[in-house]
Amino acid sequence: MPRFPLKRLTNQRTPRRLTGFVAVPLLNLASSAYIGQTALAGDCTVSPTSICSGPAAVTDVPQGINAGAPISVTTQPGFGLSVSVADNGIDLQGIGGVSFVDDHQSNISTAGSFGIYGLNDISGDLNITSTGAVTATGPSGEGIRGDSYGANMLIIANDTQGGENGIGANGYGSGSVRVVSTGTATGVSKAGIYANMVGGTDLTIEANHTQGHENGIVAMSGTGALTVTSSGSATATNGHGIALYGQNGAITLTASDTYGGNGNGIYVSNSGTGAVHVTSTGTATGSIDGIGVQIAGGTDTTVTAADTAGLSGAAIIVNNNAGTGAVQVSSTGTANGASDGIAVTNATGTSTTVRAVNSNGASNMGILVDHSGSGAVQIDSTGTATGGFSGIAAFTYSGVDTTIDAVDTHGEFGIAVSGNGGAISVRSTGTATGTTSSGISVANAGAGDVTVTGRVTNGGLYGIYLVTTDTGDVSITSTDTATGAGMDGVYAETRGLGSALDITVNNAQGGRSGVYAVNGAGASPTANSTNVVVLGHVAGGSGAAISTASNAGGTSTVDVRPAARVESTSGVAISNNGGNSHVIVRNGAVVNGAINLGAGNDTMDLYGGFSGITALDGGGGGVDTLNVSNAVNATHAGSDIRNWSVFNLASSGLTLTDAGLAVGTPADTTTGVFLRDGSSLTVQQSGFVLNGNLSLAAGTALSGPAISGGTATINGTVTNAGTITLGGAAPGNVLTIGGNYVGSAGVIALNTVLGNDASITDKVVVNGDTAGTSVLKVTNAGGAGAATTEGIMLVSVGGNSNGAFSLAGDYQVNGKPAVVAGSYAYQLYQGNASGTELGNWYLRSERTDDAPSAPGVNPAPQPLYQAGVSAYEAYPQALLALNGVSTLQRRVGNRYWSGAGGGQVAGGDARAGGMQDAGAHLDGTGAWARIEGGNRRVEPSASSSGTDFTLNYSKVQAGSDVLLSRRENGALVGGGYFQYVHGNTSTRSVYGNGDIATDGYGLGGTLTWYGNDGLYVDGLAQVMWFNSDLSSRLAGRRLVKGNDGAGYALSVESGKRIALNAVWSLTPQAQLTYSGVHFDRFDDAFGATVRSSRGGSLQSRLGVTLDRETRGGKDGMDRAHVYGVANLYYEFLNGSQVDVGGTAFKSRPDRLWGGIGAGASHNWGKDKYSIYAEGLLNTSLAHSGGNRSLSGTMGFRMRW
Repeated sequence: MPRFPLKRLTNQRTPRRLTGFVAVPLLNLASSAYIGQTALAGDCTVSPTSICSGPAAVTDVPQGINAGAPISVTTQPGFGLSVSVADNGIDLQGIGGVSFVDDHQSNISTAGSFGIYGLNDISGDLNITSTGAVTATGPSGEGIRGDSYGANMLIIANDTQGGENGIGANGYGSGSVRVVSTGTATGVSKAGIYANMVGGTDLTIEANHTQGHENGIVAMSGTGALTVTSSGSATATNGHGIALYGQNGAITLTASDTYGGNGNGIYVSNSGTGAVHVTSTGTATGSIDGIGVQIAGGTDTTVTAADTAGLSGAAIIVNNNAGTGAVQVSSTGTANGASDGIAVTNATGTSTTVRAVNSNGASNMGILVDHSGSGAVQIDSTGTATGGFSGIAAFTYSGVDTTIDAVDTHGEFGIAVSGNGGAISVRSTGTATGTTSSGISVANAGAGDVTVTGRVTNGGLYGIYLVTTDTGDVSITSTDTATGAGMDGVYAETRGLGSALDITVNNAQGGRSGVYAVNGAGASPTANSTNVVVLGHVAGGSGAAISTASNAGGTSTVDVRPAARVESTSGVAISNNGGNSHVIVRNGAVVNGAINLGAGNDTMDLYGGFSGITALDGGGGGVDTLNVSNAVNATHAGSDIRNWSVFNLASSGLTLTDAGLAVGTPADTTTGVFLRDGSSLTVQQSGFVLNGNLSLAAGTALSGPAISGGTATINGTVTNAGTITLGGAAPGNVLTIGGNYVGSAGVIALNTVLGNDASITDKVVVNGDTAGTSVLKVTNAGGAGAATTEGIMLVSVGGNSNGAFSLAGDYQVNGKPAVVAGSYAYQLYQGNASGTELGNWYLRSERTDDAPSAPGVNPAPQPLYQAGVSAYEAYPQALLALNGVSTLQRRVGNRYWSGAGGGQVAGGDARAGGMQDAGAHLDGTGAWARIEGGNRRVEPSASSSGTDFTLNYSKVQAGSDVLLSRRENGALVGGGYFQYVHGNTSTRSVYGNGDIATDGYGLGGTLTWYGNDGLYVDGLAQVMWFNSDLSSRLAGRRLVKGNDGAGYALSVESGKRIALNAVWSLTPQAQLTYSGVHFDRFDDAFGATVRSSRGGSLQSRLGVTLDRETRGGKDGMDRAHVYGVANLYYEFLNGSQVDVGGTAFKSRPDRLWGGIGAGASHNWGKDKYSIYAEGLLNTSLAHSGGNRSLSGTMGFRMRW
């Protein structure tokens, strides 16, 4: 049997036409109602409007009206007819219109041909309506049969059954035919419903359930449209469930379940001029095809189906051999076919569209499109497409666009596309598996762009395979995994002119390569470009993980994105065979293996280090550039970086682990190694040689071997705007520059044991010329500092020494930078001190005065000390000043009253008041507090660094005194106090000014004897703790923060008040004070060790006060005391000493000082309260202009 059999409607019989009849009154035609038979049960009256009534019985006889006029027959409730003879049950033949209407579910049966037969001739409509069951059991019987030679025909039936057809309708007239079956239509040997339009217009069939031997429904259209709706099942045991044949107008079929035994579930053949629309909402099953459509004419063809099955053929097959329109197939369920799931051939139409969910072609294709039409091809598979040969296959021959959207596909090919031009787009969002060949295979022999997007693609040979032979760009995207077990995960080859090949893969693995891309077989390879983007893991086997090839002039780009990994068991990660290439490895990506780029101009960008790259080969033969960016702590062998013209290192740190690197040629300064954007290049081995030029941009660095005595050589020219470090912390390394050295504000960092001329140091040897400006940054490698003569040589210049070198100093002295070692500072000079080597550069620790020397006088060089020595030298002197103690009078004011100021206050407490003898009064037990502030300027008579200093301080004291003992001759008072002191010291020296900020806390104890005769003796012991910050103004930095110190002081003072009269008295005084201070050892900001060596003072004071005491107030008992004082001070010890880096710095102020002052005390409130104050001016008697101190204090005392 052919695939789409065109069955003839063999169940047509020649109708009995009423030709030759004469119209006579119905009443006169009683003999036409089967004369000679008597109606015993169900029967019909003979009248203009016939009525059938009565129940059916075995004795029923056929009922017939054969008239040359219109006929109208109705039924009454309870009517039924059962004819046991081989004749028609109801036979109506008329002219001008025939109508049989049964509204009462009347059952009609016959052993003859037709249960109900209606024939209308000439004009009018034929209408048969049956709501009951109609059966004709004769071998050629039909439950209901209608023949229309007039206008329209309408058959409405419930259940029908015939020996041949359940319902038969023949349209010979001029109108339409409509058949409605609401129950079940059964044809024992033919069809449940058949309809044949020999003439007429539209044919419409509306059926519920139909079943037949050859067809459930069979229909042939006339001149109009053919519309069939099957809401139930349509079943054939030896043919098609539904078979439709179109000759003129459109064909529209809407069906539920259909089944064709030895045929199709649905078969449609169109040789007319209209469109075909097939909709299957249930299951269409055929022992051959589920749905088959043959197009020999007409326009558009549309098939929409749910589940379909072709047990020996296709689930859905459409052959458009002569149609002029579009073909569209939509499968919303599952299409299972023994050959193809869905097969569409469009030879003459426009576009082809296939939309499917699940489709399965056991021996051939899940979806097959064979297209020669003029329109585009669109295939959408939202579920699984499985084929014995290919899950989806599309073959186009007319140069049109092809689009495939699929989820899961499976076969020897998952998806196979062959085009002859036009754009091709394939998208697989699930898994595409090709067991023996390719997951996705695309070939385009004509011009047009090709786009392939796959999620998971697996192939016995290739995951994705694509070849184009004409112009057009190619884009391949693999969003998950592409696996080619035998060959490549992704293989793409373009042979067109000016084609771009873009490949983006996530994961790709292949027995040969993960990605294999060939572009440029056309005649214009310079217009071709290849771009490969890697997002995940690409792995190769016997070949490179990524292999690109192009003709000379073409460009291949490989972009390995962050988190991607590229590797191959062959050891070659990426290769390019000919043409230009550009390889990009992003930060976070990993490439394990070699990268080999062939001839052409090649560029490699490494943004995140070398990861696992074993070799980087530029290939030679062109201008090859290696760009490394954002490589953090990267290491690599220089010998594995080869065949590059330019090596740019940007924002990276690279360590070369072996002893050589060759980049470009030394004679060509456009080639070489270029450090940019903060990059660093470290040489690990001594004896390293860079055969090429080196350029350092600002912020970049070159570091030599981290050993002592290491060597490194650069054969070309060095251009330095960055930093060159000769080695690690150990000195003695040598950098040799074979060409010229050009400074561009660059830095050369050297390690030097800063000492005398023989100090070990790193050195730069320039065989060529020097030019530009550079900075030498010298790090002291453990040198303690020393005086130099010629100096320490840092740079040796063999050619013209036109370059200007300056020193990166800790600070500047006289506008010239200096570096510090211990107590010494060093400055840079061109030429040695004796002037014999003027081209070289030296460090010397000598001070150059601004003032010119007298003619003929060559003073001996003076040492240059570091900027901190002025602060260090003055530090103990500042602590001694803050550790000082005051006199008794300054501490507590006037506590002993005599003469006019003496006498007991009325109502006073003698115990609290102390003593009351001979008119004297003593303020005893109580508490006191005072503040003190002062300024001290000192130009020491002896200073190692010539340091002067000025001290501003403030002090707060609070204490309490207790009367311990009272005797006839006097009283003993004991006390204690707490004090806080803050001092700011400014130092000045030719080596730099400084500042000292000190906070001190202390405790003191006192014991004082007051004699009744005016004699007093005061003893004091004090301890202090200090915390200081030292800084240098010259260096502009803090030297030390939070340095701790301590001090103590012992003092004894005695004096005797001598009355001159009742108001005035004179008090000679003598005081001896010892003070000692020290501070913790520290290393300053320059690394120099500072120690406190000596910090003591033994000072005597001789003084005299002139006192005036009075009493006043409204009760005459407020006391007042004013006085003037003159003092003479003498220092017995030799000052302080501080060791800085092993050098002693001493300071001793003038020994002899004098001072004057004045003060006052006032008591009130019956001696309960007292305020007091004093001001004092001291100065050196030897150098009064630069040595003086001014201080003042004010206190308050309360007695209880």
